[in-house]
Amino acid sequence: MAMVKEPWSARQQRQLAFVSEFTTDIQHAAGKDNVVADCLSRSIVDAVNLGVDYGQMAADQASDPGAGVTRSDYRSAAAGALKLTLVWVLIRPGLRARDWGGLAV
Repeated sequence: MAMVKEPWSARQQRQLAFVSEFTTDIQHAAGKDNVVADCLSRSIVDAVNLGVDYGQMAADQASDPGAGVTRSDYRSAAAGALKLTLVWVLIRPGLRARDWGGLAV
């Protein structure tokens, strides 16, 4: 290893000596040429809205007899074994849906 200037600390000298044992070829790649770094450095874009009508989905689930669990299913379970709480879930600002959350065993 060639003599380096003294401003290097002992730790930096050890690290440079270690790295110099390997074949290295460090080259600068412009951001537009480095696709991965360019992609990772971009700001996050909001999720794409696929046009799901959550109101219609909730109505369809409410009218479908086979969708989900009903209160009677829990009433038929052993007395006191389950506690079911009806809660409101915020889907997005201004739109809420009812959900059977808070299930405790």
